[in-house]
Amino acid sequence: MTAPPILAIEAASGVDQYLPYTPLDLVLSEGDFALIEVPGPRRGASFANLCTGLIPLTSGCVRFLGRDWQTVPNEHADALRGHIGRLFHQPLRPETRDVAARVLLARPKFIVLDEISA
Repeated sequence: MTAPPILAIEAASGVDQYLPYTPLDLVLSEGDFALIEVPGPRRGASFANLCTGLIPLTSGCVRFLGRDWQTVPNEHADALRGHIGRLFHQPLRPETRDVAARVLLARPKFIVLDEISA
Protein backbone atom coordinates (compact mmCIF):
# COMPACT_ATOMS: atom_id res chain seq x y z
CA MET A 1 0.00 0.00 0.00
CA THR A 2 1.45 3.35 -0.99
CA ALA A 3 1.26 6.40 1.25
CA PRO A 4 -0.95 9.26 0.11
CA PRO A 5 0.79 12.37 -1.22
CA ILE A 6 1.76 14.95 1.37
CA LEU A 7 -0.12 17.63 -0.55
CA ALA A 8 -2.55 17.10 -3.42
CA ILE A 9 -4.23 20.04 -5.11
CA GLU A 10 -6.78 18.69 -7.58
CA ALA A 11 -8.43 21.18 -9.97
CA ALA A 12 -8.79 23.61 -7.08
CA SER A 13 -9.84 27.20 -7.32
CA GLY A 14 -10.86 29.40 -4.42
CA VAL A 15 -12.63 32.60 -3.56
CA ASP A 16 -9.64 34.90 -3.31
CA GLN A 17 -8.84 37.78 -5.63
CA TYR A 18 -5.14 36.88 -5.74
CA LEU A 19 -5.59 33.28 -6.91
CA PRO A 20 -5.52 32.49 -10.63
CA TYR A 21 -8.84 31.98 -12.39
CA THR A 22 -7.82 28.60 -13.78
CA PRO A 23 -7.98 25.60 -11.44
CA LEU A 24 -4.66 24.53 -9.92
CA ASP A 25 -3.17 21.03 -9.91
CA LEU A 26 -0.13 20.02 -7.86
CA VAL A 27 0.95 16.80 -6.15
CA LEU A 28 3.83 16.66 -3.68
CA SER A 29 4.92 13.34 -2.25
CA GLU A 30 7.33 12.65 0.58
CA GLY A 31 10.76 14.03 -0.26
CA ASP A 32 9.47 16.38 -2.98
CA PHE A 33 10.29 20.07 -2.95
CA ALA A 34 8.46 22.82 -4.78
CA LEU A 35 9.60 26.39 -5.12
CA ILE A 36 6.66 28.47 -6.30
CA GLU A 37 7.48 31.94 -7.58
CA VAL A 38 4.62 34.42 -7.67
CA PRO A 39 4.50 38.07 -8.75
CA GLY A 40 3.93 39.46 -5.25
CA PRO A 41 3.54 38.65 -1.56
CA ARG A 42 -0.26 38.69 -1.63
CA ARG A 43 -0.39 36.03 -4.32
CA GLY A 44 2.11 33.95 -2.39
CA ALA A 45 0.10 34.25 0.81
CA SER A 46 -3.09 33.31 -1.07
CA PHE A 47 -1.45 30.22 -2.54
CA ALA A 48 -0.13 29.20 0.89
CA ASN A 49 -3.61 29.75 2.35
CA LEU A 50 -5.06 27.54 -0.38
CA CYS A 51 -2.55 24.78 0.44
CA THR A 52 -3.36 24.94 4.14
CA GLY A 53 -7.13 24.91 3.72
CA LEU A 54 -7.71 28.50 4.81
CA ILE A 55 -9.47 29.57 1.60
CA PRO A 56 -12.93 28.21 0.76
CA LEU A 57 -12.88 26.38 -2.57
CA THR A 58 -15.25 27.02 -5.43
CA SER A 59 -14.15 23.81 -7.18
CA GLY A 60 -11.79 20.87 -6.74
CA CYS A 61 -10.18 19.75 -3.54
CA VAL A 62 -6.98 20.17 -1.53
CA ARG A 63 -5.75 17.23 0.52
CA PHE A 64 -3.00 17.16 3.13
CA LEU A 65 -1.79 13.72 4.22
CA GLY A 66 -4.81 12.24 2.44
CA ARG A 67 -7.32 14.39 4.31
CA ASP A 68 -9.55 16.87 2.48
CA TRP A 69 -9.30 20.26 4.20
CA GLN A 70 -13.03 20.87 3.56
CA THR A 71 -14.11 17.82 5.56
CA VAL A 72 -11.59 17.92 8.43
CA PRO A 73 -12.94 19.37 11.72
CA ASN A 74 -11.35 22.69 12.72
CA GLU A 75 -9.47 21.26 15.73
CA HIS A 76 -7.87 18.55 13.56
CA ALA A 77 -7.16 21.01 10.74
CA ASP A 78 -5.31 23.30 13.16
CA ALA A 79 -3.26 20.35 14.41
CA LEU A 80 -2.40 19.34 10.83
CA ARG A 81 -1.36 22.90 9.99
CA GLY A 82 1.19 22.63 12.80
CA HIS A 83 3.12 20.18 10.57
CA ILE A 84 3.43 22.68 7.73
CA GLY A 85 6.37 25.04 7.47
CA ARG A 86 5.60 28.37 5.91
CA LEU A 87 8.00 31.08 4.81
CA PHE A 88 6.75 34.59 4.40
CA HIS A 89 7.73 36.80 1.50
CA GLN A 90 11.41 37.63 1.38
CA PRO A 91 13.72 38.12 -1.55
CA LEU A 92 14.60 34.81 -3.19
CA ARG A 93 18.34 35.41 -2.80
CA PRO A 94 18.93 37.79 0.10
CA GLU A 95 22.66 37.02 0.12
CA THR A 96 24.90 37.39 -2.89
CA ARG A 97 27.85 35.71 -1.18
CA ASP A 98 28.54 32.02 -1.54
CA VAL A 99 28.22 29.63 1.41
CA ALA A 100 31.95 29.69 2.25
CA ALA A 101 32.00 33.49 2.48
CA ARG A 102 28.92 33.53 4.72
CA VAL A 103 30.49 30.97 7.06
CA LEU A 104 33.77 32.87 7.22
CA LEU A 105 32.06 36.22 7.83
CA ALA A 106 29.53 34.98 10.37
CA ARG A 107 29.96 36.13 13.94
CA PRO A 108 30.62 33.22 16.27
CA LYS A 109 28.17 32.83 19.14
CA PHE A 110 30.90 31.76 21.54
CA ILE A 111 34.49 30.62 21.44
CA VAL A 112 36.06 28.29 23.99
CA LEU A 113 39.83 28.39 24.17
CA ASP A 114 41.63 25.84 26.30
CA GLU A 115 44.69 27.10 28.13
CA ILE A 116 47.87 25.83 26.66
CA SER A 117 50.18 24.53 29.36
CA ALA A 118 53.85 25.09 28.63
